Amino acid sequence: GKEAAAKKKAVAAKRKAAQALQAKAAKKRAAAAKKNAALKAAKARLAKKRMALRAMTAKLKAAAKKKAVAAKVRAKKAKIMKAKAEKRVKQAAVKAKKDKIKSSGAVTAQNLFYQQQKGTGMGLKQMREKFNALGAAEKNALVDQAKKNLAKRHEIRQSMKKPLNKYALFTKKNFPAAYQSALKQTKDRKEAFKLAIKAVSTQYKQS
Repeated sequence: GKEAAAKKKAVAAKRKAAQALQAKAAKKRAAAAKKNAALKAAKARLAKKRMALRAMTAKLKAAAKKKAVAAKVRAKKAKIMKAKAEKRVKQAAVKAKKDKIKSSGAVTAQNLFYQQQKGTGMGLKQMREKFNALGAAEKNALVDQAKKNLAKRHEIRQSMKKPLNKYALFTKKNFPAAYQSALKQTKDRKEAFKLAIKAVSTQYKQS
């Protein structure tokens, strides 16, 4: 009876030990599974962060590209505006120059007569007929006035010219003689012109 009881006890102890071992193994597996789950969660968070970072980088790149394109467009617009402004200034200068030249008055008797008839309501044909019908004295007076206007216009044009620099003045003074001298060396006028320019340039450097 004692032996059977001891045997029973030993079996129970063995079972208990096996159960304890199983419980330990289950605990270990649960801990490993928990660790794995935590690792997976960490990896998922990292992947999410990476994706967010990629999206942010892409967004920043797109914004930078947009900014660069906008800057390019602005620069192009500024260039066009500058060119337009320069064109306007140029046109204004040309107009001012023309107006200044025109301020001398008409330089032909006929045009002067037309100017005087402005505002009379006469057409060009009528004005032409009236001009042709003028007497000699009237026509001569117009011719004299037109000549004066032409001289005035010439003065205006001269005043608008930039003053010649030292080299240009030297060339103006010495070129005719240099050209005549060059024509003795060659009959080709173009070649003579080149030779004369070269000679004047040499003279200027030596002066």
